[in-house]
Amino acid sequence: MLVAVLLLLLATAHVAAVAGEDSSSGGNHHGQCIEKEKEALLRFKGVVDPGNILSSWTNDRTNQNCCTWRGVTCDNQTNHVVEIDFSTVYDDNTDGHDYAIGGEIGSSLVELQYLNYLDFSGNNFSRIPMFIGSFENLVYLDLSRNPISGTIPPQLGNLTKLQFLDLSSSSDHDQMIADNSEWFSRLTSLRSFRLTNANFTKAGLQSFKVAPSLSGLEVSGCLLPK
Repeated sequence: MLVAVLLLLLATAHVAAVAGEDSSSGGNHHGQCIEKEKEALLRFKGVVDPGNILSSWTNDRTNQNCCTWRGVTCDNQTNHVVEIDFSTVYDDNTDGHDYAIGGEIGSSLVELQYLNYLDFSGNNFSRIPMFIGSFENLVYLDLSRNPISGTIPPQLGNLTKLQFLDLSSSSDHDQMIADNSEWFSRLTSLRSFRLTNANFTKAGLQSFKVAPSLSGLEVSGCLLPK
């Protein structure tokens, strides 16, 4: 049975607060980035990039500092990469969305263990990789408005510091599958959660527990067990 549930409780205020907290360690950064993390970003550059959005990600002598690359923010004190933001400004119904980055999110990003903010919203990524659960410092994760399908990895439950999670899809034709719901119950710091067009028919909702910190919840267009 197709069930659409919409619960929205003070999400805007909390989302703004989370974003402000996550960006406080970054800003305009002029220190030299960590070599290991730069190499990881260069390997990630293998994603589909029809709009040449990652053109600043090079190892040229004049542009070797990854902290100055587009979409990358480093910590002002440690020089570690702490934010990646490639949210697009494209409307889903415009041709501009065709120039967003896409394909599969490259596993080289696992080297960025200090990452606390990851925003790939409005792009063309096709699935959520299991390794995303290894970012133990992640506070903000936005994969909304991507044509994501396939299984929601239970490894997401490892993100115990996560406060904002948006998995809402860009189309009614895209459907994620949840084999279980236990991972959600482990997100004990979560404040805001959005999910659309997910199939929970194989998941037992008995273990679906909401974190006490959750103030914004929006779930719609999902298939639930009978």
